[in-house]
Amino acid sequence: MSACLMSGAQLVAADTLTNPPLLRDGSASEHFELVFLSDSYLADVSYSPEGSFFLAQAKQVKTFDSSGQLRFTLEWSEDMDRIPMTHYFVTSEGIYDLSEAEPKLNVFAASLNDDTTRTLKVESWRRVFTELYEKSDVVVYGRRPSFELGLFPAYMRIEGRWLVIYTSPDIDVKNDFDLGSRIAAFPPKFDRMVYLKDPETGNLAADNRRLRETSDMLPEDGLTYRRPGRLDWVSLNANRVLDSSYYLSIPLAYTGPAVHELTLQGEVLRFREYGVKPVLGARESNLNWFALPESLANRSQVSFIEFVPNTNISSQGSDGIYILRPR
Repeated sequence: MSACLMSGAQLVAADTLTNPPLLRDGSASEHFELVFLSDSYLADVSYSPEGSFFLAQAKQVKTFDSSGQLRFTLEWSEDMDRIPMTHYFVTSEGIYDLSEAEPKLNVFAASLNDDTTRTLKVESWRRVFTELYEKSDVVVYGRRPSFELGLFPAYMRIEGRWLVIYTSPDIDVKNDFDLGSRIAAFPPKFDRMVYLKDPETGNLAADNRRLRETSDMLPEDGLTYRRPGRLDWVSLNANRVLDSSYYLSIPLAYTGPAVHELTLQGEVLRFREYGVKPVLGARESNLNWFALPESLANRSQVSFIEFVPNTNISSQGSDGIYILRPR
């Protein structure tokens, strides 16, 4: 058994093809191109059916039109936060709406119930909140309570102007940092972004493991996804030990240069990066190919490739998110 485990490097054929470009450098065919967007641990990629645009959130936040062309880039600031499943990014001063043609910081026109020495009684708060809620076309809730107040913020858009009103201490807010906050009697009002997904790995394009890998949490779990094409191994030269048993130092997995071939509408894009070959398991590319659900697939030919290695040993530096778009 140990002799078999020690021979992992010979389990796969070495690369005999012309050396293709590193994934980080991109790849192209006659009608498609694969372009690096951003480093990321886990990227968040979603699509707006109402606005027909993509939002890719990593070290930067970028939006792309339905042909994959960059529309806008938003730099993160220390006090900025995204409202889950939306295209709204909130700061202490205002809110960015990334569905706008030219997004800008919409400074809050008013801030209500934010006096630390005097807050509205629950009856008064309900009266004021109900009146504002009924006038609003957008209502979203913050992911966490205000540090100073200990109260959750609600952001409302009324006739194009934004205001923030903080909850009463006696109002029950159902808080979920990943899924978004809720107040039972006042459900949020917004056009929800739809996550892209890799149907082969089963991963949603969410920026945390809980949403990526947990079923029955999101509407996307009921949608059908298909990869737009094929993503194949051409070769893997697993010439380096990646993991071994602690006590016996027997190799458990190898890593090394791999060549990948992406076939889309009859055209081939080839690139290289490291792959992984467990001794007792299937090869692992550490690649996700995020696509739209089938119900939206006719809207765009754009998809996204993500490379997320388990360790820096199994990477040549292509960690991050890439856009695959028509040229």
